[in-house]
Formats: sequence, structure tokens, C-alpha cells
Amino acid sequence: MTNKIQNYTSLLIAVCSIFFTSLIVNILIKTGASFDYMAFSLRDIYMGMSVSVLPAFVFILLRRLKQVVIIILFMRLFKPESVYNLLILLLSVFYGFMMSVQTYSGGIREVGVFLISIFPHYLIYLFALNFIYRYYIGRVLNKNRIKFITILLIIIIIGVIFEENFLRFFLR
Repeated sequence: MTNKIQNYTSLLIAVCSIFFTSLIVNILIKTGASFDYMAFSLRDIYMGMSVSVLPAFVFILLRRLKQVVIIILFMRLFKPESVYNLLILLLSVFYGFMMSVQTYSGGIREVGVFLISIFPHYLIYLFALNFIYRYYIGRVLNKNRIKFITILLIIIIIGVIFEENFLRFFLR
């Protein structure tokens, strides 16, 4: 029962923070604040695609592995439920902020560019985050550390492959 409540809590946190962040950013934009410098553009994405595949793969992999190590450290040091909900909150605030900024900077087309630039690898990273969380609250059936690290590395490498190659394929 507590797992269902935790899932609904995380979903409620995500939906509310996306909504309220979008609302606050929209109010700020209406009052004259400019966030255009933070918007994605196709030109920026094309410039990022000009880097060769292997250096980009290694760079993204190292960044994601550092993030995973930090998440694991926080889950070991603090209560896993709190860390998980905080990360979901931060990601949702980021999505709400970027959706509003993209809408004002370039309309619905720019929102599509933003969604394409985070899909599907961020879903894989959310799966990895959920896998780490379930491991630290004891919901993983086999708590063998070697299997946990191996499965987590496989998930991260799949996410990096998608992150590095999906946009190149889609924008050709």
C-alpha cells in the first residue's frame, strides 16, 4: 500500500510542479521578464550534432555516470524517498520552465523541438532513477550489488546511445 501511495505522491509532485512552474514563468514573462536566452533552437541542436560520434558518446557517458554516482550517494546518505521526490520535483520544475520558455520563444514548434530533444533517453534515465530508488528501499528482488551495478550500467549506456543518436537520426 505504501508503494502505491509513494507512486501517487511522486506523480502528484510532478504534475503540480510542472503546472505551477509554467504558471509562474508565464506570469514573469507577462510582466516583462525575458527568458529567450534559455530557449532551445534548431541552430543550437545542429551545432551540437557537428561533433563526431565517439567523443560525444564519451562526454555524455561520463556526465551521466557522475550524475548516477551523486544520486546513489544521496540515496545512501539521506532517506531514499526524499531524494527520489526531490529529483522528480527538480525535473518537473525544469520541464515546466522549458515548456513555457519554448512556447513564448517560438511557439508550439519549439515545444516540439524540446520534446524531441529529451525523448526517449530521458524516459530511460527516469527508469534508471526508479531502479536506483527501488534498490535502496528494498523493492528489488535480488539485492546482489554486482547485478545492480551491471543492470544500472546497461540502462545508462542504452540511454546514452539514444541521447547521442536519436536526434542525429531524427533531424537528418
